[in-house]
Amino acid sequence: MAAATSITARICGVRPTVCCSRCCCSRPSWGISAAACWDDANVQESVMTAVTHDNAAHRFVTQADGHLAYVEYAMGDGRIVITHTIVPGEIGGRGIAAALVKAALEYAHDHGLQVEPQCSYADAWMRRHPEFDGLRV
Repeated sequence: MAAATSITARICGVRPTVCCSRCCCSRPSWGISAAACWDDANVQESVMTAVTHDNAAHRFVTQADGHLAYVEYAMGDGRIVITHTIVPGEIGGRGIAAALVKAALEYAHDHGLQVEPQCSYADAWMRRHPEFDGLRV
């Protein structure tokens, strides 16, 4: 595993969703506003390790606060198929899933691979980041 880097994520203690918006906690059903979530009084800093590629396990991985998070994929026919994005609840809402998916997409780009996002999070992330449209199968 790579050593800790200066990658930091702003987090709050409010239940997050899986998205990469500035405040993933602003859901009316929870009675939480974006302003309350991102109020500096409610924010703490967290350091995650650099995202690394575990080629043997077909994963992009990182750790934060002692918890492992990863994107799992399969390879074949000139494409990378993203099958799962796993971020434990204890470290959710920090942009970790986004960093993992982005690392997988950058790897695909650098190696001339297309991307098939079977994972719903990866699919949604790609839709919100049109700069990666050219990679989609």
